[in-house]
Parts: sequence; structure tokens; C-alpha cells
Amino acid sequence: MKSRVVVACLLLGVAIVLPFTIKADEDGNRRDRDDRDFRQSEHHKHNVKTPVGLIGVIPVPGNPVTSADIAWVDPGTERYYFADRSNFGVDIIDAESDLFVGRVGGMAGPLTSGGGTALTNGPGPNGVLVTPSRKLWAGDGNSTAQVADVDPDSPTYLQILHSVSTAIPACDSATAHYCGRADELGYDPRDRLILIANNAPLSVAAPHAAIDPYATFISAMPPYTVLGHLTFAGAGGLEQPLWDREIRRFFLTVPGKIAGGIVVTGPSIAVIDPKSMMVEKSYALDCQALAGTISASITGIALGAFQHLLVSACGFPVAQSRRRPLLCDGARHQHAAGAVGRRHRCGNEHVAAERAERQRQEPGRLCGDQSHLHHRSAQCRNCRQPRDRQQHVHSVRLQGHGVHRRLPPRHEGRG
Repeated sequence: MKSRVVVACLLLGVAIVLPFTIKADEDGNRRDRDDRDFRQSEHHKHNVKTPVGLIGVIPVPGNPVTSADIAWVDPGTERYYFADRSNFGVDIIDAESDLFVGRVGGMAGPLTSGGGTALTNGPGPNGVLVTPSRKLWAGDGNSTAQVADVDPDSPTYLQILHSVSTAIPACDSATAHYCGRADELGYDPRDRLILIANNAPLSVAAPHAAIDPYATFISAMPPYTVLGHLTFAGAGGLEQPLWDREIRRFFLTVPGKIAGGIVVTGPSIAVIDPKSMMVEKSYALDCQALAGTISASITGIALGAFQHLLVSACGFPVAQSRRRPLLCDGARHQHAAGAVGRRHRCGNEHVAAERAERQRQEPGRLCGDQSHLHHRSAQCRNCRQPRDRQQHVHSVRLQGHGVHRRLPPRHEGRG
């Protein structure tokens, strides 16, 4: 089956870029998931060398698309959703037939921020995703998460079903609205909740200075209750939440701050427990050590094999393992530990080397350590259990909160 990449065109429509030849993988009989990851990596190498070309343009009705944001592909329905602010909604493209099929309208559009009113409190839509129940979630202006029906067989197809406010008292009151847009979001299918970021709130009190960004936990089930908020002290914004089903945690990329040419707070990757709604670990990135740059930037994030993360940070692609960050495809890089090394392609070779090193150095590593991001593979099934596991408690440090919490054990059958 051919893979398709759909790209939002910022003028008149949407263009599709398609590899001319894709090597299909028909072998579904591999018993070990790690082997499947390696096989996919080999196919990725093939695809990287495959030429691409423009094969057509999909017309999008309405205004020319001059303001857009996040896009989301639903593999189950083969539909592509993208945030089209120019037309005040989320456009839906059938990626199989290459046709525009509809739009969820009624959203903020390309509005400004910082004005203190519902119409000057951020643009939208921003982040988008679709849940298995075919509910579209979109971050919108005026600190609003929109829930819409995108099931073509439903009588409420393309209608907004509910609007959820993500505002908090620090940036919002009955008459003043300064929390800004509800931005990017992620979905936890196990607990059926949404994590959505308010990346640039302002104080409700004059002179309306910037305050710490925060994220909101929302139940993905009607009546879509707000479950709590999580503030990121000292952060310069919030970017992309990403759900990891292996460890049942959200990752969230957190930009830092620069003042007077000095990095005050560096960029990081937060690991968030959806049960406690708290950050239980944070991976800090040193841009000076990694890339030789004065930067606090971090944006997109993707999860690869063996719990390796790929993030856009410090102006470069960076692979974050549970041991250290590695700069991808740079001429030279420096580990956070200080050792200068050759460039890494962040592909199959790096994953295999890291796994071999881990097995050599930790032949009797403890099982189920949620404070580390390792893959619970066959090698861990027969290794020894720690004594505190037998006592059914474990302890983790909550980074940035200065406290320890003792949490119940996390069994396979529980969330």
C-alpha cells in the first residue's frame, strides 16, 4: 500500500507529495516487536532515497489559506485534518481519493492576542486530533477546546458538540480574558483524557505581563469535564504533547527562556503522569553543549523504537535516549556529559548500539522502572524484581516540585 504525505498549501489549496516507489512490507509474522521496529527502519532508509514529486493540488473552498497550523492524519479513515484559520475551522481531506470532503467551522480564525476580550484572546484553530470515537478535538482562540463530530454516518456530522474553557483565574475573569489560545494537544486513550496547552497566558491584572504557561487535563467523555491544570514555572511556552502507550505517560516539549543573551531556563522534555497530573521527570537539553548555540527552543516531538525520542530543539533534530541527548546529522556535537563525538544519524545503527551497550552494562537491570524510559522487552521478563516492588510501593522524584511522592505500583492491568 502506498504511503501518502499531505501538505497544506498556504495559497489556494492542499498539495500532496507522494514517493514514486515505496517498498511495501508484507511480512506480518515476526514475533518480536523489536524486529519489526528494525524492519521499519530499513524501509525508512529506502524511502529516504526515493524521489518525490508534486502530483496534484486539492482545491479548498473559501478564503485563500494564508493562516494555518497543525495537521493530523487519521489512519483508520484515511482522512487528513488541518487547522485552517483563514476559513475559521478544520478542513477535512480524503487522503485516498484526494478530495476536500468537509469543514468543521465556527472557530476563532486569525485573531490577535492580548486585547483582553473574547475576540482578542488568540487565534484558532491550532492543535488538532481525532479520537477513535471520531470526535475531533481542536485548540481554539479564547482559551477554548472545541469538540466536534467527524463521523460521516452521524446526524451531527461536522458540528461542534461542546466547547470547553481552559481558562484559569490567574489570566481570566468575568470581564477580562488574557489566557490566550488553547494550543497543541494530546490524547490518552487508556484514561480517555485530553492534555492541551495554553502556551502564552498573560496576567489578568494590569499591566498584563506574561505568566507561566500551563496545560489542562480534560475528560474525553461527555460532559467533557476539566480535571485539572499543570503549571510550568519559568518556562518560555509549551509545545507538543505526545502520548506514550508503553509507559502510559505524556511527553511535552517545554521551551526555555533567554534574557540579555543568556539562557535563563533551558528547553526540556517533561514526562507527565495522567493519573497524578504532575511532572514526574524532566529531560533538560543544553543547547550550548549539544549544538554550540545559545538557544532555548524546542518544538515538535516523535517517538521511535526503544523509547527513543526525536525532537526539534536548539535549531537541530535531537534524539533523546534515556541516557543522553544526541545531535542528529551535525558535523560535530558534544554530549551533555561533555564528550565530543562524531555525528549521529539517529537511525537503526544508533538504536542497536545503545541497546547493546545497555545490555552489557546492565545485565541484571530492574524491571518496570518507570523513572527510566526503556522498552519492556523480552530481556526484562526474567530479570530480578527489586525488594520495594515486592512491598508494592515505589518512589519517584517530582522534578521542579522539590518533593518525593510514594506511588502505588503500576500493574499491567491498570492505568
